[in-house]
Amino acid sequence: MNENAIISFRDLFLGFPLAYGTDEGGCRWADVDTMWEKHLSGEEMIGIYPMVYDPHFTRAGPDSWTEGPDNHRYYVEMDPDLWMCKWGSIDIDDGEDSLIIARAVPIRGQKGPIITVIMWRWTPTCGCASGDP
Repeated sequence: MNENAIISFRDLFLGFPLAYGTDEGGCRWADVDTMWEKHLSGEEMIGIYPMVYDPHFTRAGPDSWTEGPDNHRYYVEMDPDLWMCKWGSIDIDDGEDSLIIARAVPIRGQKGPIITVIMWRWTPTCGCASGDP
């Protein structure tokens, strides 16, 4: 696959760089940068987490988490305002009565459409959820 295409796709869908969702429904802690080519070639399906803690390194950056005795990772003194994203998607499956308007989009096969919103800059997640700029 063309290296420039991989870089362009990665830059468009930047997300949490240290873990991704698996096709089996779990979370795998690994360097996401090593997975893009496998994902785009169809070799391995991954789910990019769009929310990133502190992408501007205001405090210490997304890899500043601490691991507890139960292997649970967390941010010490986490500031909710430092959670940001550059994109977000919703998957509209057939049968979702709460999303009647979205049914105007043609559905092919068993799955419904996916709607993705891409922002030009890192945006606080609280602004994405509430509709604030």
